[in-house]
Amino acid sequence: MGQKADEVLAFLANKESPNFTWTHDNIEIQETQGLRAADAVANSTLQQVTINQKRFLQMKPYERLFVLTHEIMHLMPHEKKTIVDEQAIGPFSGRDGGRQLLNSIAAATVVLSSAAGITQKYEKTLSRSQGHKDFWFSLAAYSLSSAQNQNSTFSVGGMTGAQVGFRYFFWKDLGLILDFRSGKTSKTALETISLSETQSSYGVGFAYRFFPFKDPLTYMGQSHLVVDAKVDTLNTNYTLIEEPLRLEDTGTSSAFAAACNYYMPIRRGFWYSAGFSYLLHHYKYSKITSSSGSLEANQNQIMFNTGVSYGF
Repeated sequence: MGQKADEVLAFLANKESPNFTWTHDNIEIQETQGLRAADAVANSTLQQVTINQKRFLQMKPYERLFVLTHEIMHLMPHEKKTIVDEQAIGPFSGRDGGRQLLNSIAAATVVLSSAAGITQKYEKTLSRSQGHKDFWFSLAAYSLSSAQNQNSTFSVGGMTGAQVGFRYFFWKDLGLILDFRSGKTSKTALETISLSETQSSYGVGFAYRFFPFKDPLTYMGQSHLVVDAKVDTLNTNYTLIEEPLRLEDTGTSSAFAAACNYYMPIRRGFWYSAGFSYLLHHYKYSKITSSSGSLEANQNQIMFNTGVSYGF
């Protein structure tokens, strides 16, 4: 056993073999009984192990070690031949004796690794949030530039608020997005007039994520950029108060909005995010007029946001 362990270590230390490659495609292996789905496959001719990236990242640490050990042992020579799953070998005399033998070796490796604390050594890396998840909830604080005609005495400035969102990546890195935001701003005009505006909106559209760094087992390899394109429906409420006078008006707008957010992993599915949006909302308050200019939103807006997300 010790000799075989030395052979495996020497084999893994060789920079030319084995080769490990990722695939996003499902892996199926042709066997006597037909096709069998697999998480990874070994090619002894090429000295190569091909791993389904999505499935591998979803595994627990001991499952990853089990799969890797099984596939690596397929590449190791045994009595001048490599071991295949469908063969009788030693005490494993069944049709899939090779698979049973390699599973036994992989299971023993997992137990010994855990007992020696090797698996725990990489706990921080392995517990890092994974960017490939399909479902995402987000909560963010935002600051929105003013859209209103600044020539009007009764215009208000930009506002702050909160935004919640949900994304579902249904096909690789393409997904759907649904979000809701609410904010408020206020100011005093001409010393005695109180002005305030509240906004609420919901958006529906598409999202696409990019992974600029390719190694998914590194910190930056999990970080990613998400670009959104959506239709945003906005409802506003404007209030002007100069006691005992109180005027109110509402506005609505449906417009295109684009957003760009970068996500950095924390732990256990949680993420930090920051980004900006560009919104094309225009609307007008017709009940309130001023000699200094109409009270209307006639400028596109930029919104900056920062928050946390959870992906699962």
